[in-house]
Amino acid sequence: MTSLHGADTEAELLERVAAGDTAAFAEIYDRHSPTLYRLLLSHGSDGNDAERILQKTFLGLWFLAPRLRSSIPAREHLEHLLEQHHAGA
Repeated sequence: MTSLHGADTEAELLERVAAGDTAAFAEIYDRHSPTLYRLLLSHGSDGNDAERILQKTFLGLWFLAPRLRSSIPAREHLEHLLEQHHAGA
C-alpha cells in the first residue's frame, strides 16, 4: 500500500509523523490498530478498555515520534507503548 506521498515503509511513515504529518499518522493507525485491538481483547481487556488503551497508545506515538528511532518498525514502538498503557490500566 502506498500513501499519498509515496512513502510506504515504516521508517518513512515514522519520519513523517515526527514532522507532524497527520496523513502518515492515519496510515500507521490504519495498518496497526486492528491487530493491536485484537491483541488487547485476547489479553482480557473489554471493548471499552481496549479502545481507551489503544487511544493512549497512538497518542503516545504521536507525541514521542520526534524522539523515536525510525529504524525500528512502528509496530515495535506501538507494542512497547501498548504494554505500558495496558499495565497501567
